[in-house]
Amino acid sequence: MAAPVSSEERLFSLLLALSAARNGLSRAEIFEFVHGYSERFVHGESQANMERQFERDKEALRALGIQIETIDSPDEPGNNQKARYRVQPETLSLPPETRFTGLELSLLRLATYAWRDSLNEPDARRAAMKLNSLGDNFDSSMLGVNPRITTHDQSFTPLSAAIADHNTVEFDYQKPSDAEPARRLVAPLALEKLDGRWNLIAYDYDRAAPRVFLLSRITSSVKISTMEYDVELLELTAQTLQDLNELRAKNIADVLVAVGSEALARFEPMSDMSPSFIEGAEAGMKLMRIHFLDALVLAEDLIAYGADVQVLSPPEVRERVIALLQDIYENHSTGAAYG
Repeated sequence: MAAPVSSEERLFSLLLALSAARNGLSRAEIFEFVHGYSERFVHGESQANMERQFERDKEALRALGIQIETIDSPDEPGNNQKARYRVQPETLSLPPETRFTGLELSLLRLATYAWRDSLNEPDARRAAMKLNSLGDNFDSSMLGVNPRITTHDQSFTPLSAAIADHNTVEFDYQKPSDAEPARRLVAPLALEKLDGRWNLIAYDYDRAAPRVFLLSRITSSVKISTMEYDVELLELTAQTLQDLNELRAKNIADVLVAVGSEALARFEPMSDMSPSFIEGAEAGMKLMRIHFLDALVLAEDLIAYGADVQVLSPPEVRERVIALLQDIYENHSTGAAYG
């Protein structure tokens, strides 16, 4: 089975084909002969998925400032299946005053590689494709350098790829209130970093509603389906984010934090007030008012700083912190003796 063609590779192949064909290419010719499409083309079968892919690819090229001409068939004007598409080669040329040295071009390419596993992956792919079109003026001193900005959640990369291609996904998800993980079939809409943790905003088909999934609670590999979801579902993203922000604004924890500690630097961006001393607090402790989305997630973050933090309220966060610390104590006090 042939390896899947990446989005930037398919876009670059399409760009080359459209700029090389003086008289343009029809959709049928693109699907049959252009790398990235031809691997999936089967004579006599529906090309609906590739039709949608082609529309997205045209929009991606236009977003790069590349104008695609549509040449109507003289026999059937307005018929998309008979229309031909082309890119004038001169539109790909840089202005005379814009030139990159080999070192500059290499650094730009390395920047796109660094973001391959991030939330900005779609933009990085398009940037890489545009840089490749400038030629092979690569600085050999950069060979072997491949910076990457990565995340700790293994599900991040496949989810990012599924979002870029609008594919549905399946995975097992462990809710704290459930004894076992549950299988979820969702349309992944966006990845957002909230309160220092990566979250997936998605449409859950079984529940027929948008849901937010903490990536650290995904317990299985992410299975990407070939089924594409309706792009209109993306409209749910803004409302879901608004709901999350409203929830976060309502959830407030009062926490004492040690002055000069890592905890102070970690939680100050989440606070709606500057750290302040309060009467009755231990020496060297300041009060912080922290907004949060999930009481358990906040509790898990707080216990990592040990005695540098003390939870005053609300009770559910304080109780979760105590329960987590008790679990740690029990797990470390009943282990087998060495020797």
